[in-house]
Amino acid sequence: MDRFHDVQMNNGGRSQDEISNERAPKTYSKVFSSEKSSEENIHKIQSGTRWNTISSRPIEYAKGTWHRSSLLHVWWLEILACILTVATVVAIIVTVRAYEHKPLPQWRYGISLNALIAVYTVIMKGCAGLILAEGISHLKWTSLSRPRPLSGFALHDQASRGPWGAVALLLKHRGGLFSSLGAFVTILVILLDPFSQQIIRLEDCVRVSGDVQASIPRAQHYDESGRHIFAIYQEISRGLRDAAYNGIFADIKPQVQATCRSGNCTFPEEYTTVGFCSKCRDRTDDLIMSTFTNGTGSLKTPWTNATLDGISLVRPNGSIIPSVNGTVMKPVSFLSGGSTFDEIPMIRRERAPENPDPDIYKAYSCRVYPCMKSIRGSMSISELHETIEESGPFEETFSHSMRVGYGAGSINTADLKCVDNDGRRILKDLGYKFDDKTRWLPYNVSAMFGSLKDPEYVTSTDYNPCTKAPAQSSAEICKDYGGGSWNLTEKAYTVVPARCIHSMGYIFYNSVGPYLLADILQGELYDSPNYGYGAFEGKETLMSLWNAGSGNGTIADVDGMVRNMTDAMTTYMRRNGLENFTAPAIGDVHFNTTCVEVRWVWLIYAAATIGLLIVFFLGMVIQTTISQSRLRAEAGVDGIVPPVHDLKSDALAFLFHGFDKESLDMMGTVGATNRQREITKRAKEFNVQLVPTEQGWKLSSQRR
Repeated sequence: MDRFHDVQMNNGGRSQDEISNERAPKTYSKVFSSEKSSEENIHKIQSGTRWNTISSRPIEYAKGTWHRSSLLHVWWLEILACILTVATVVAIIVTVRAYEHKPLPQWRYGISLNALIAVYTVIMKGCAGLILAEGISHLKWTSLSRPRPLSGFALHDQASRGPWGAVALLLKHRGGLFSSLGAFVTILVILLDPFSQQIIRLEDCVRVSGDVQASIPRAQHYDESGRHIFAIYQEISRGLRDAAYNGIFADIKPQVQATCRSGNCTFPEEYTTVGFCSKCRDRTDDLIMSTFTNGTGSLKTPWTNATLDGISLVRPNGSIIPSVNGTVMKPVSFLSGGSTFDEIPMIRRERAPENPDPDIYKAYSCRVYPCMKSIRGSMSISELHETIEESGPFEETFSHSMRVGYGAGSINTADLKCVDNDGRRILKDLGYKFDDKTRWLPYNVSAMFGSLKDPEYVTSTDYNPCTKAPAQSSAEICKDYGGGSWNLTEKAYTVVPARCIHSMGYIFYNSVGPYLLADILQGELYDSPNYGYGAFEGKETLMSLWNAGSGNGTIADVDGMVRNMTDAMTTYMRRNGLENFTAPAIGDVHFNTTCVEVRWVWLIYAAATIGLLIVFFLGMVIQTTISQSRLRAEAGVDGIVPPVHDLKSDALAFLFHGFDKESLDMMGTVGATNRQREITKRAKEFNVQLVPTEQGWKLSSQRR
C-alpha cells in the first residue's frame, strides 16, 4: 500500500458529517496537554501518519530529501530585490562620482541630480521593504518550531508591516538575532530619504569652459610696407606712431585686446611675441663738466657746459644771457638726442631748491631695441594681467629673400626651446654659437612667407655655411645642387620649426630710429628767463618725459616712461602681425557656476544600511533553512518528512495554515470579542507552535 494516498473524492454514501470528521487532522495527538509538559508533547506523532495536501492529488517525498522547490524558487523575488538595492547604491556612487567637483548638470525637463538620487533611493527603499517584510514574516513562521508566545507572532507580523511594529518588536519582544536585525534595518531604511539628499552639496565655483576658448594676440613676424624714403628707410605707419605717442601721454598703459567671454581667463602656456623693449640707466657719473667765460661788452658771465655722448647742455650763471647781437637766449633745461637704437643720451638740469647755484645735473642713457617677449597672462574681472617671463634682443642677422619687393630681408631669432638635441647638434655644425642656457639664437633663416601651416623657408643670400667646415663635410647638412653649387639641405634649414622662428622686417627696423624715435625723443626744453621756471618750453613729448612719474627726474621715472612707449608699440605690433602668422595664444575661459560637492560620509549611511540588509537576508535564509530542516527531521516518520513551507507575509498563508481545530475550540472565547486591544491582551495567554498535519502545517496552541 502506498504511503501517500488521495483523499477520497467519492462520499460512498456516507453522511456529510462522516466526511467532515474524516477530513479533520486526526493523525496527530494534541501537541499540548495538561497531563504532560510541552517539551514531552512537542513532537508526539502517531505511527502510520500520512500527510495529504488540501488538494486531492497526492505528493510523494523521498526519504530524507528536501522539497523539490529550491531556495532560488522560494526566494527569487527577494534575491532580485537584493541585487537591485546593491545596484542602486552603486548607481548613486557612480553618478555622484561622475559629477564630483564639476558644474551642476543641466538636464532636460529640469531634472536635477538630487532628483535622480531620490529616484535611486525610492527604488532602494522599495526593494529593502520587500526583503524586510518577507524576511521578518518568514521568521514569524519558522520561529514557531518551538512553542512561542502568540503575542510574539503578532509582533513579528507588525514588524513586517513597517517601522512602528519594528520598534515594538525591539522593545517588547526579545526575538531572535535576525528578527531584531530586521527590525533595526527597517528603522534605518526610514532615514534613507533625508540622508541621501545630504550626499550632494552645491557650492559656487569657477570652472573651465569646454565650449569656448580665450585668445590673446601675439606677433610671430612683423613688418610694414610704408612709403619708400631712402635705400633702407621707409615711412612708419600712423598706427605704430600713434601707439608710441599714446605710450608717452596716456595715464593708463594701452592694453592688448584679449578675447575672454567671461572676463576671467587663464593662459596656461607661455606665449611669445615680437616687440620692442627698452632699458635706461643712470649716466650722471659720466657727465663731463666744464666752465668758461663769455660775454658782451663789459658783461662777463661764467658758463657751464655739461657734455654726454656728444650732446652738450650749456647753462649760463644768470637767467638772462645777452647774446652777441643783443638778443636774449633761453637757457636749456633738458636735452635729448634720440635718433638711434643704440643709445639715447639725455641731460637734465635742475636749479637747486634753496640756492640758485650750483645747479643739479642728471644724465641718462636709454636703449630701445627689437626683442622677443615670453609672456604669461591671465584675465580677472575683464582686466588683463601679463607678466614678462623672459625677453631676448634681436641681433642684426639678415636673411635675404629673393622675392621681388622684399630684397632687404629680415632680422630673425630662433627659440631653442623648440629644438631637440639632434637639432642643436646640427645648428652647431652650421656654425652657430650657443650653450645649454641659450634660448634666443640669432638665426639666418626666415619663414615669413607662405603660412604658419605651410611655411617657405628663406636663407640669407650672403650666408652659406657649406663653404666652411664642419658643415661642408656633412651630407646631412650640405648638398651639391649641381655645378659645384653647395647649399643647405632641407633638413638643415628646417631644423628650427617655422613656429619657433620670429622675424622683423629689416627696413622697418632700420627706420624706427630716425623716423619715429627721433620725432619723439630728440630735442630740448627751455627755462623761463623771466619767472625762473624749469622746462617751460619745448616738445610735448619731452615735457611729458620731464614730468614723468614723480617729476623729479629719477632713473625710475625716465625708464618707466620709455618702457610705456615701447610696451604700447609692442601692443600695436601684436594686433597687426603678418596676416598668415598671427595665430593667437589660446587660453581657458573660466566661468562662475554651481558645482557638485559630494559628502561621502552621508553615502556611508546608505551603504551600511544596505550592507546590514544583505546580512539580514542571508542570515535569515540560513537560519530558517536550518530551523525547517530540524523541524522536518523531528516530525518525520519512517524517513518520511513533511514538506518545506515558504510561508511569508501573504494573508492566505494564515487563512490556510492558521490554528488547528482543537486550538480554535480552546480559543473560542478569545475570538468572541471584536476589540483589537482585547485580542492583543488575550494573546499573551497562549503559546503557539507550528506542527505538520494531514492538511499541511498548522498552528497548535496551549495556554501559558
